[in-house]
Amino acid sequence: MSKTLRQWRTSQLKSIRELASDAGITAKTLTDIEYGRRHPTYGTMKMISNALNVSPHDIEEFARTIEARGRYEGGTQGRDPTQRRLEFLIGADLRR
Repeated sequence: MSKTLRQWRTSQLKSIRELASDAGITAKTLTDIEYGRRHPTYGTMKMISNALNVSPHDIEEFARTIEARGRYEGGTQGRDPTQRRLEFLIGADLRR
């Protein structure tokens, strides 16, 4: 089920400071992501998702970021960078 980052955070009764601490990022970074002032890196998405115990794809802002980056980043050798980053996020090898 897809929810916004703020919805996930508040449903788990976590403050911005608590979630930021759990994820290993600053409260300012988390606030900027929640308010759309900053687009998170793949690593930051993974840290926040892990702290919330949800998939990055279940967080609306992250799903949009992953999709948008997939459209604009192309690979020149082997698997494209987006696929490698997505594999990193979900912990799976997507090669078939």
